[in-house]
Amino acid sequence: DITEEEYAKIAELMEACQEAYDALAPEDLEREDVIEAIAKMMALMEPASMLDTVAAMIDGTPYETLVDAVNAAEAGNTIVLTKDVAESITVSKSVIIDLGGNTWSSGGKTTLNTLADVTVKNGTITSTGGTLASYMINAESGSLTLENITVTGHKGSNPALNIGPGVQ
Repeated sequence: DITEEEYAKIAELMEACQEAYDALAPEDLEREDVIEAIAKMMALMEPASMLDTVAAMIDGTPYETLVDAVNAAEAGNTIVLTKDVAESITVSKSVIIDLGGNTWSSGGKTTLNTLADVTVKNGTITSTGGTLASYMINAESGSLTLENITVTGHKGSNPALNIGPGVQ
């Protein structure tokens, strides 16, 4: 398992390797020492390239989608986004979703439907069109806490945020 900081460092190193490769002159690609260095670099990057598919992490465990992370989460876990996502989910367990400065959208559907104590923090929730009757956030039960969240882009006839009568 890797931490979010380690993930960021790996992504930065991968980008630096790509920039170094792109800067090579065509004649350099024929040199034996450069060919060996590229082969080593590719071998190192292969497992790290799988990180591009990671959308969220829980305690260093990567998940390809936010839905996968929510499904795997246990009550009390913090789910951290590692990139922008476009998913609509229902959360029925008490978790924290840390957007990590990323943007969460749903293509016009209700982005988040809560049935438990849920905290969402550190990012943007946006709408990208879709059903006019959709809420961006629909809290049905439990409690909902929003910390350092920007909600933007809602164009529906219903309010962006719906707090049901069962929400504390």
